[in-house]
Amino acid sequence: MFLLFFSPGSRKYWRTLEKEIIGNVKSFSNKFINQQKVRNMKRLRFLFLTAVCAMFFSCGEDEDYQNYLVTAFAGYGGAVVTVDKEKAMAGEIVTVVATPDEGFLFKEWKVRVGNTVIENIQANPSTFTMPQEDVVVVATFMIRNDVLERITDPALKAYCQSRMDTEQEIDGVIYPKWDMNGNGVLSPDEAAVIKAIDITGGVNGGKIKSVDELVEFTGLEVLKVSGNELTTLNVAWSKLAKLDCSHNKLSNLSVGKSENLKELYCNSNHLSSLKLKAMLYEDGFMLHCGNQTTIDGEARTVEVLLSEEQIAFWESNLKKLNENVNVEVQTMPNTDVYLTMTDAYKYSYGSLTLILSDDDGNRIQLSLKLSELQPGEYSKAQINSAYVTVTGGGSYRSLDSDDPGSFIVKYNAVSDIYTIEGVLNLRANASYPSVNIVGFEYTGPL
Repeated sequence: MFLLFFSPGSRKYWRTLEKEIIGNVKSFSNKFINQQKVRNMKRLRFLFLTAVCAMFFSCGEDEDYQNYLVTAFAGYGGAVVTVDKEKAMAGEIVTVVATPDEGFLFKEWKVRVGNTVIENIQANPSTFTMPQEDVVVVATFMIRNDVLERITDPALKAYCQSRMDTEQEIDGVIYPKWDMNGNGVLSPDEAAVIKAIDITGGVNGGKIKSVDELVEFTGLEVLKVSGNELTTLNVAWSKLAKLDCSHNKLSNLSVGKSENLKELYCNSNHLSSLKLKAMLYEDGFMLHCGNQTTIDGEARTVEVLLSEEQIAFWESNLKKLNENVNVEVQTMPNTDVYLTMTDAYKYSYGSLTLILSDDDGNRIQLSLKLSELQPGEYSKAQINSAYVTVTGGGSYRSLDSDDPGSFIVKYNAVSDIYTIEGVLNLRANASYPSVNIVGFEYTGPL
């Protein structure tokens, strides 16, 4: 038995068995180690995911999923401000609505607290995106100031109301609607930027009788009112470049206030005279002023005063037009200054005092040797004294004692409108040697 164990063949067997045992031990050991590594990796992975989730949900709870307060106030002139939610999470859309008091209009939103921006500060309602903090917004209001409420002529008002939300094509140009902020009110600021009005032929069968109430439309450049029932028209728009007032009932027309007028269509009215020195003589100069009649419909000649340069253009380009029949052109009197007065009043304490003025500070004060102002010519025999204040020519300057000049008064009893025009000669003043002859005109009530 012993010999069998230690025989050469048996030794080979035991070596083989030894190798198998050692191999099995190593294999088991490696497998055990690998299993431990896998367990450790799983544990590390679990701990890592747990940490990430904790961080993620912790951040979300502090920022994205936290509710913040929304507070809204109404400023002076407002009744109440409402929001569609009193608390909101970051990123949510919040809607605010303001209600003005009677006599007030919503103006705009202001953010007092919070890093956010109102989508449209002049819109009501409006919205904003909730930031990661509380928000306080305030609605501001303004006194209701509607230009349309001051327009009383029915046809003119109807036209203006139609333009609030409607564009209009005038002379090939599309002009936008007037109500730019959509609040249903025409503010003075909105009226001041309106450039063109076309009410040719009236509105829905109604005829316009006066455009005096368009005085707040200070940016007006084009005015077309042909085919209405105007009896007097005093141009008060300094930027006006084109005026079509033909086929009306005008007996008085003053255009001296405009500094840019180069197209005038005033034919087929009841005019007897026109002073057009203020019109710009340049490319595009156009004048239709003929075919005038009396109120009874009889043809009449209109006397038109133009500068020498304008007369030359008239003779070569305008005189033969059909719209310029029965026009007598004369040269405008030479003056150092020509004033178009916009205001006038009179008072009497034994003798009559007449005061004319304009918006630029120019003023003419005439003391007359009469108690009532009557139509006719007034010269040295009727003028008691006078004082003239003119820009660039001094203040309270008196008239030349030998030749004070003269003026004419016309009166239209139907429209209760006066036309006063003339030339005054000032007493020489060494401080103002270039201003000695002042021409003036006024058309309006007294």
